[in-house]
Amino acid sequence: MSVVSYESTDEDNKGQAINFICYKSGSELGLSMAQFPKAVLSTVECLQKEGYQSYVVGGSLRDILFGKKPKDFDIVTSARPEEIRSIFRHCRIIGRRFRLAHVYQYGQRLEVATFRAEQQVTNHQSFSARHQRTVRDNIYGSLEQDIIRRDFSINAIYYDPFADQLVCLQETLPDIKDGYLRIIGDPALRYREDPVRILRALRFVAKLDLQISPETEQQIIPHCVLLQDVAPARLFDECSKLFSSGVSLKIYQLLKQYRLLEVLFPQTAEALKRGATATAFNLFLCKLFENTDKRIAISAPITPAFVLAGLWWSVTQYKIERLGRKRSYSSKLTQVLDEIVLVQRQRIAVPARLLGIIYQIFMLQPYFISYRRKEICKLLEHRRFRAAYDFFCLLSQAELADPTICQWWGQLQQTAGKRRTEMIQDKVKQIKAGRSSKLNR
Repeated sequence: MSVVSYESTDEDNKGQAINFICYKSGSELGLSMAQFPKAVLSTVECLQKEGYQSYVVGGSLRDILFGKKPKDFDIVTSARPEEIRSIFRHCRIIGRRFRLAHVYQYGQRLEVATFRAEQQVTNHQSFSARHQRTVRDNIYGSLEQDIIRRDFSINAIYYDPFADQLVCLQETLPDIKDGYLRIIGDPALRYREDPVRILRALRFVAKLDLQISPETEQQIIPHCVLLQDVAPARLFDECSKLFSSGVSLKIYQLLKQYRLLEVLFPQTAEALKRGATATAFNLFLCKLFENTDKRIAISAPITPAFVLAGLWWSVTQYKIERLGRKRSYSSKLTQVLDEIVLVQRQRIAVPARLLGIIYQIFMLQPYFISYRRKEICKLLEHRRFRAAYDFFCLLSQAELADPTICQWWGQLQQTAGKRRTEMIQDKVKQIKAGRSSKLNR
């Protein structure tokens, strides 16, 4: 093992020696070529044969060292995006704020980035003067410069599988061993550069069960309002990652703890403060995220529309009730969802394809308690029946719907043919008899 010092050029840390550790053998930490897909090894090898430095970087190495299976693999190199494209036949350059290459090898898409240097505040074309936020990050640099511009110490880790050489910050391996999340540099400045780092911090804390450093944590609440300046489409992508991480219940609790729900989903945050219904709504959301995590654990499909429907449920019902009873439920639902989406899209851009699913989930809820023969049969055949039924059952678990109704629909799905017809007929007769009894009183 060798330790090398690199002098920072960042204005706030200029002249400071920042150490990073170079391990001669990554196998000392349990790393081997067998842990990396053929596409990754081939890409790294091709870049190195052309004379460029090339490493597997970041999250995949972090996950391996945490004993988890990597979801994807990223590569970093000294080659510029245009040079990367000239090497690989199947390659596409993407991004404006952060240009990188998508390389397609062996049926796999890999992100290949170029070493970046530290962003300078004086570069007005690349920096937002108002919040010191990076709007472009295409200042290329060396390996050493790239290491210290990473967001968190646990991500500042590089591995050359052919040389079996691992390079990382001095704090990286101790932080991985101790389960410690530490932002690199001044937290306030790093959050101003890119407020999305706040969401990434919470995702790592929840997913890897980390302890967050006091300095990293203390600057979250004062800077969370800066997320309002992030592109709504980018925030949708980041929130999708949060809620599909398999630890969405923890994420939800952290979003409330650090007041991020007020920034990302202001209408939901308001509903969670609204009198007697707030407790039941909070319980419902906990059940919803718990259910989402269970589905991810068994590789069952999930959709962001289901989570968004949950986050908007109490808001929707509150607005519908205020419209009175003269109009149809469908008409009121359409108006209310339009109002909710108009506000939400100022923060998070929800794709139109998801709005249709949300509308259908909400639209089907009254049919679970109507008990008209034709409507029961129609509901069972609806393409969104299962999603709507799961949603109704979650509402019942939070006492926002009748659990016995959920049980009856569950039993109905398990029957078929003559028995199903008899169940429907019996239920319709029972409901009619109950209504008749009320009228005769």
